[in-house]
Amino acid sequence: MITRFMRDTPLAAIEIEMQFIPGFTPRACGTFRSQQRYVNPNAILYEDSLGLFLKEIEIQAFALRVQRIIEVTSNLGESEVNQMLFRNAEHKRRFQSICKSGLFPKLEESYGYAAAIFLLSADAFVWSKAKSCVP
Repeated sequence: MITRFMRDTPLAAIEIEMQFIPGFTPRACGTFRSQQRYVNPNAILYEDSLGLFLKEIEIQAFALRVQRIIEVTSNLGESEVNQMLFRNAEHKRRFQSICKSGLFPKLEESYGYAAAIFLLSADAFVWSKAKSCVP
C-alpha cells in the first residue's frame, strides 16, 4: 500500500504523480481490444503487400530473388514449392537428416524453431558453428 504524506494539502496531486513509475500505467488499467466489427473487410492481400515492400527496398539482388520466388510459387503446387525453397541439394539433405536424427525434439513443436534450424542449416559452415548452441 502506498503511503500518502501530503493527503489533505495542495501538494497531494503532485505527490501522487511523483509516486507513479515512469512508463507504467496505473493499477486497474487493462488492455482493450477492438471488436470484430472494426476489422477491415477489404484488407490488403499478401502479394500486394510484398509488391509494396519490393518497391521500397534498395537491395536489388534480394528484391529480384523475392520476386522470382513469388512468380514461381504462384504457378506451382505446395509440394513443388517445398522442393524449391531449399538452397541446394546439400541443404535439403542436411535439413532432412537433422529432422530424422531426433536430436532436436522442438522441431515438431514450434514452427519458429523449425524455421531457425532450416535457415541455419542452409550453409554447412554456419551449421557446424551453430549446432552446438541450439537447445
